[in-house]
Amino acid sequence: MLFNTNPFAIAFKRSSAEGFAVLAATDRVVRVTLNGQRVPTINPPLNANDAGNIIRIELKDPVEILRPDPNDTIGGKNPRGIVLNSTDTRAYVMDFVSRDVAVVDISGADPTQYKTLVRMPSAALPAAGSQSGDCSAGEAAVQQRHWAGGCAGQLQAASGTAVRLRLGHVLQLSSAGPHR
Repeated sequence: MLFNTNPFAIAFKRSSAEGFAVLAATDRVVRVTLNGQRVPTINPPLNANDAGNIIRIELKDPVEILRPDPNDTIGGKNPRGIVLNSTDTRAYVMDFVSRDVAVVDISGADPTQYKTLVRMPSAALPAAGSQSGDCSAGEAAVQQRHWAGGCAGQLQAASGTAVRLRLGHVLQLSSAGPHR
């Protein structure tokens, strides 16, 4: 079961009662619709016999989805922002940890066909072992465990040091990588 956790941003189409929320902890975008009373919903199951109609969009392009990713290095990590183009056919999703922008096709009448077309790097990933690399790895570790975390500026710590992240989570930095 996939829980829709850590919604970070939302954007609605200009031409319909349909929008999209980015979910930071699940690396996805979820479709949001407005009913006749303008109440938002993701169309969850109404009861145990109802399958529901939740539309989740992975932030990996169709080729990336098929590739094995045992080290969880393929992009689309920790989405934090979304904007739609003026014709309501594309969503641009900023991925914080993977430092890229996912371009999502939101055109057409069938939401089950919405998909990520491409990811565009917005900045180079930091070198492993550098302070920025440790910060990025820490953000990824926090995000993967669905914790609310963050690097307070930069992690200005050497390997083997405990770093207190926002909300009190402690991340141990060692040569083996960050861990709680």
